Amino acid sequence: PVNKLMSKKVYYVNEEKHLGHALQAFLKTKHHLFIVVNGFEEIVGLITIEDVLEQVLGKQIVDEFDKYEDLRAVAALQAKKDAKSHKHVEADKEPTPTDDK
Repeated sequence: PVNKLMSKKVYYVNEEKHLGHALQAFLKTKHHLFIVVNGFEEIVGLITIEDVLEQVLGKQIVDEFDKYEDLRAVAALQAKKDAKSHKHVEADKEPTPTDDK
């Protein structure tokens, strides 16, 4: 039966809480999913640690649950976009300030 496999603890987070609060709660509890409730303690949804990290990082996390034909192609495309948007500093050189205009 399902009750033999389920976790006994269910964690809730209020929908009005800041993402930082949710992230701290995820780290403290070591859970990856919380039930989201409103001010009346009614269930309004769920949130995962992946959802929070995507918002904080501003990037989509592609994993095996995303619906893509070829995850490697998606990852390669994202790596190219990241390489274009980030400046790399050689390890043996000190970074120098630049004017990006």
